[in-house]
Amino acid sequence: MPGTDGVRLDGALWKHTGGEPRPLIVMPSPWTDVGRLAYAVQATLFALEGCNVLACTARGFGGSGGEIEVGGPEDIADGCQALTYLIEQPGGRFTKAGFLGDPCPPISCEPVHNETPCRHLPGGGPQ
Repeated sequence: MPGTDGVRLDGALWKHTGGEPRPLIVMPSPWTDVGRLAYAVQATLFALEGCNVLACTARGFGGSGGEIEVGGPEDIADGCQALTYLIEQPGGRFTKAGFLGDPCPPISCEPVHNETPCRHLPGGGPQ
């Protein structure tokens, strides 16, 4: 999947067919080379509950390109890019969105006037 500044990130998508709005979850990986695989079971369980889920490996780890950031501005931008990527998938209408993963606390976002929720996250995201 596309990251920031042309960096490719390793990711896996659990996406339902059909057009009804669903909750979205982006799961940035722990900062290890195991990457997104650490969330395969949990992402599957979320998908079985009706969520669309994107698990992605942080830059510089596992199958992702780029250099390790460990929570820097490029990691934050990559998270927002991951959410945008998930929203832009066919049938990507959503009821709410959130991030859940080892390197970040749970963050919940509500759609605001059909804008990408990252614009309204505390501390940033691309404006």
